[in-house]
Amino acid sequence: MRAQEKMGHSSMSEGWRDHTSPAQERVNWVMDEVMSGRMSQADGMVEMARAQEMMREEARAHHPPRTPLGGMTMAPTRKPADPNSTRDAQLLEIAQRQFRIETLETQNWDRLDFHDVAVWSIRAALEEAFEAGRRAGPANTQV
Repeated sequence: MRAQEKMGHSSMSEGWRDHTSPAQERVNWVMDEVMSGRMSQADGMVEMARAQEMMREEARAHHPPRTPLGGMTMAPTRKPADPNSTRDAQLLEIAQRQFRIETLETQNWDRLDFHDVAVWSIRAALEEAFEAGRRAGPANTQV
């Protein structure tokens, strides 16, 4: 008898579900419901967004933000004003609104750095960014 069968699994493909997080279990459930026709694709997308938020929370719980010097905090240093801060703030607002992404900073965690995004959301975000640029007017090109 194979090891998987001893554990009560008929194959490896079924056994992987026993070691998943609550968020992954939600993804599996949504996929099963949509594929069987018991849930519409639109409702499935809403449920997948909830599962993605659960994954973010799980990732934060397992990988809390690191502080320099092994937990000791350093005195804050004053940074010069960034001329791109307004632009970056607008881009973050667009990303949060269109993609439900919390930050545009690299977090070095695949679940937080890579996102599945619909093409219509990408188009809406690009149009919004284009309009924001047009409203801002020509850039100051003098140095």
